Amino acid sequence: MPLVEKLALVKAIAPPLDVFLATQLLDEFVSLERRFIQRDWEPAELDGGQFCEVLARLLYHQDSGNLNLNKPYEDCVKYVEADQVAHAIQPRRDALHITAAIKVAYKFRSQRGGVHITATYQANQMDAKLIIEMVRWLMNETLRIFWQGDRC
Repeated sequence: MPLVEKLALVKAIAPPLDVFLATQLLDEFVSLERRFIQRDWEPAELDGGQFCEVLARLLYHQDSGNLNLNKPYEDCVKYVEADQVAHAIQPRRDALHITAAIKVAYKFRSQRGGVHITATYQANQMDAKLIIEMVRWLMNETLRIFWQGDRC
């Protein structure tokens, strides 16, 4: 299977995804992968949150039809999970599974101390491995749901 170039990948998911957000998402993903392969654990824990923020904005855009590049992460997730609004992403379980995984990754890295500088926090392989695997799953789910290119 040949390697997929970033530009080709963006073209396969944007549209329906916003080009700017799709590019940001791929940039975060590639950066996380590169640093993890280099055994640099801290960026996976720190930057995993940025990936989650971009993905939350993408989901909000697709689910609501409103593009807001600055909408807070929490507001995006709340909208996608809300029962009392109309949702464009169908089936609903796809969007709900992604938001559940986003919330776990986002909160885990924060509660483990990966976000703030403290005397007791040290980045480690196990925490980074959890975050990178969750980001990989989230990226693959995003591609599965929104891919518009050739699937062969």
